[in-house]
Amino acid sequence: MGVLVSDPEQTARLARAGLDVLLAQDAADAGPREAGVADWRLELYGGIKHSFTSPAADQLTIPGFGYDKQADRRSWRSMLGLFSDVLGPASGRGPSG
Repeated sequence: MGVLVSDPEQTARLARAGLDVLLAQDAADAGPREAGVADWRLELYGGIKHSFTSPAADQLTIPGFGYDKQADRRSWRSMLGLFSDVLGPASGRGPSG
């Protein structure tokens, strides 16, 4: 999991699937902590598999990968909240899910 901000004054949000087979649980917060980001939040989607925002994940037939519509929508709303916090309220409307 990478962190795309390097300024400690920035805000970072991370979304992690609870059943993610590619990321160790104790490594989930290492990125923002190591980058020195002061304001960060980790959202854990319990019982959810890796690639939960990609509808194509179910077609991969790889154990531990899978799409989850509800978690996808929740994580998208969270991302819109981050954009609003950092960039200010949006004047237009993006994709609805």
